[in-house]
This record gives sequence, C-alpha cells and structure tokens, in this order.
Amino acid sequence: MEGADYVTTLYVVSWVLTGLVIVITITRIIGRTLFMKQAGWDDLFMIIGSLSALACSALVTVAVSHGLGRHQGEIKDPDDLSEAIKYTILAPNLSIVSSTCGKISVLIFLVRLVGLSAKRWHLYFLWGLCAILIAFNIVAIVFIIRFCDPPQKQWQPWLPGTCLNPEIQRNVGFVQSAYNALVDVIVAIFPALFIMRLKMTLRTKIGLSVLMGGGIFAAGATIVKIYLLKDLDKHSDITWYWAPITLWYTAEMDVIIIVGSFPILWTLARILRQKKANIPDHGIYDIVTGDSSCQHGSESYQLAGSATRALQEVDNMRTEGTWNGEHVQRCH
Repeated sequence: MEGADYVTTLYVVSWVLTGLVIVITITRIIGRTLFMKQAGWDDLFMIIGSLSALACSALVTVAVSHGLGRHQGEIKDPDDLSEAIKYTILAPNLSIVSSTCGKISVLIFLVRLVGLSAKRWHLYFLWGLCAILIAFNIVAIVFIIRFCDPPQKQWQPWLPGTCLNPEIQRNVGFVQSAYNALVDVIVAIFPALFIMRLKMTLRTKIGLSVLMGGGIFAAGATIVKIYLLKDLDKHSDITWYWAPITLWYTAEMDVIIIVGSFPILWTLARILRQKKANIPDHGIYDIVTGDSSCQHGSESYQLAGSATRALQEVDNMRTEGTWNGEHVQRCH
C-alpha cells in the first residue's frame, strides 16, 4: 500500500467509525436515561470508552498531518518527523483505554444478563477476566510510554537516555492483544451457554445469542492487529510500519463500542415501537414450575417474545442475597 493510501485510509477509518461511535453513544445514553430510566455503570464505562476513542482519533489525525503513513525518509522537516513519531506513540495508549472501558462495559452488562442463572464461579470467572484484562492493558501502556527513559527520547533521539529492546515491546504487544481477542471471543460465546438453558423458542435463543455475540467482530479486528504487530519493533521507520497497526487498533476500539451497544439500541428501538403503537409492555419471564416460588437457576424461567424484550426484562430484574441467584426479589 502506498503512503498516500495509508493517509487517506487513516483519515476515513478514524472519523467514519468514530463519528458512528459518537452517534451510537449519544443515542444509548439518551435511551437509557430518558426512555429506559436504567442508566448504570456499563453506560459510564461506555461513555469513557467513547471519549477516549474520540481523543485517540484526534491524535491519529495530528500524527497523519505530520507524517504518519509515510516513510520517515519522506518527511523532510525534522519538527514534523518528531511530532509524527510523538503522536504515533501516544495515540495507541488512548486506544487501549477505550477498548478496555468498552470491554468492561460489556462485561458489566453480561453479569446483569446472567445474574439470575449464574453460579458464583461464573461471576468470579467474568470478574477475573476483567481484572486480568485491566492488568495486561496497563502493562501495555507502560511499555509504550516507557519504552525509552526519558519517554521523549522516542521522538527526540538526540536526548540522553536508554531504550528497551524493541522485541520486548513487540512480545508484550502480542500477549496483550491475544488476551484481548480471547476476552472478546469469551464474551461473545458466554451468553449463549445461559441462553440455551432458558425455556424459549429456538428462534429467540438464536436471536438473543447473535445480539450478544457481536464481540466476535472486535476479536476479528484484534486478530488482524496481532498479525501486524510483527512490525511493532521497527522503530527506525515507525511512521510507516505503525500505520497499518494504527488502522486496526482504531477499528478495534470503535467496533467494541458499536457492537457492545447493540443490545441496548435494539431494546430501545423495541420500546420506541411499542410507545408509537401504544402496545403495553408485559413481562417476559414467567414461572413455569408448579408452585409460585422462584426456583434457583435458569430452568425456572420461560422466555417469550423477542430477544429485545428479554434484555429489557433482564435490566428490570434484581436479585437479593447471594450472587448465585438463590433468592429472587422479582418474578414476572
């Protein structure tokens, strides 16, 4: 790919996807606060992720304006070269913050989704994934920023100081990105394990599983980025070799936010259609056991209607006592 193609593609990917992220996030927050009246921590983390994505795209734009996407030998102005390298290095840190917050938001929503049928170890597993995710991503940021001591030596090589072996940074990037892809896959598949145990039609099971499985697209973008990380150690021509990496980490962070908001937006669309048609919103979860008490586990519930209604009802449910769902406060 020619440098000019990188430049154009970086601009397009950064701002088309980020513009979509902004629209989706604003719609999500308006829907959750005004229509659903159920704003939660997942929305807060998605807002932080969206703002970080916006800031990342701004830094990528500045980097491109100074030379990102071209070979360093083509950047004649030393000041431009220095600025291009600086913003090329700073931008991915905000991408990591954005994708981390997006994944945390999805995990919080997932915990709420499976809360009634999950056992304690399920929740420990999900929160353990989250803790390790945060740890890996913090380490990745440290290795990007502190690759040289002082950090400014990365874009001002004449400064006195030392730098790490570039292969170390590349290996850290491989591990961090591979774990992020693994989390995306788990988060995409995990809900289906619970959904398939619920008493609902196969069509509804498939619809809800697909709705919750959008993270697989983010995993795809991350896997492509992992392949491109083979060039992460090429600091001698960083403005060229980091351009495709920039494309894919930008796509990764934006896709996480977009697909992570699908369930909320789908539910919002259903609510708006119901309001427009003056259709009453009836409960979805019905007891199918012989008595009137709520039994432990997902087998005690029957889901009717669409996946969107199920998600809406999940938001309305609360459990009391232990997290394993032994006591249920509300049953419809």
